[in-house]
Amino acid sequence: MKKSLFVGKVLAASAAVALAIPAVAQAQSSVTMYGLANIGFAKVTGGNFQMADAPDGSGSRWGVRGSEDLGGGLKANFNFEAGFSSETGLLDNSSPALFQRVSYVGMSGGFGEVRLGRQYTVGFAGSIWAMPATSVSSILGAGLGFNGAGSRSSSQIRYISPSFGGLTLHVAHVLNGDDTAAVAAPLTLAANPGQSELGLLFASGPFTANFTASSFRTGLPSANAGGTAFGLNGSYNFGAATVQAGYIDRAGSGTGKGAFIGVRGNFGAFDPWFQVARNTDTKVTAFEFGSNYALSKRTRLYGVVGRNNAGAGTTTIGIGAAHSF
Repeated sequence: MKKSLFVGKVLAASAAVALAIPAVAQAQSSVTMYGLANIGFAKVTGGNFQMADAPDGSGSRWGVRGSEDLGGGLKANFNFEAGFSSETGLLDNSSPALFQRVSYVGMSGGFGEVRLGRQYTVGFAGSIWAMPATSVSSILGAGLGFNGAGSRSSSQIRYISPSFGGLTLHVAHVLNGDDTAAVAAPLTLAANPGQSELGLLFASGPFTANFTASSFRTGLPSANAGGTAFGLNGSYNFGAATVQAGYIDRAGSGTGKGAFIGVRGNFGAFDPWFQVARNTDTKVTAFEFGSNYALSKRTRLYGVVGRNNAGAGTTTIGIGAAHSF
């Protein structure tokens, strides 16, 4: 009887160890699939309402990201992200590249983080958070857009420092002559004359500020003829509302510089926003207002109206629904 009881305890302990081993392995490595499905209807001056992917400018995408704990505080990381149209199922701009939004591998630890591959530019990452809505890119565009650096660059070497009292350093470089991602079908690669970027992000409580400088050799991006673009953005969260503002000076004569200011409210399920921008190169002023309505933590309805005075003026109206996963 005692022998049987002993054997039973040994078997039970062995089973517990066998079940624990996969759990430990899983804790050391993780992979997450995520995305955004965004679709609705949009109308531009002179046209009719038509179905559109992401009328608020926050494009549909899906991706996978993960990390492996290598021990001693060191981790191996990766992130691959593809943009697509919820309306048609096509990849962004019918690009032949699958992961045309993000595609990088890196390592992180006490020293900070290093990433290699296609990533957001420092200028883009330093500007997007300071705007109440991402549709500002098209509606307030007119040469101003998010920043002076384009949204992404391939073949990017990037370093992100640890936070020092709320201050984080971002440094990125694309080697002269390295190739960018596929830009058109059939598959082609655009020669990259190189670019270097520097960003300083400070965050403390309700206050956030960011400075970016992006230097280009002649020809990249196409809107720039070489030179250095600068961006300065900031925000302050008062609780019931957040005020955001920024100034952008794109590289190259006449390519666009100016300022924007916006405010976003927080009223339960509603978060209305209003923002205005002035491009001092093109003499174009634009404004936008809209609101989200949260049906849940992941699903929202929204409406947005924007107008700029370029030429005869253009008004854009968008309504839609978005679900994140």
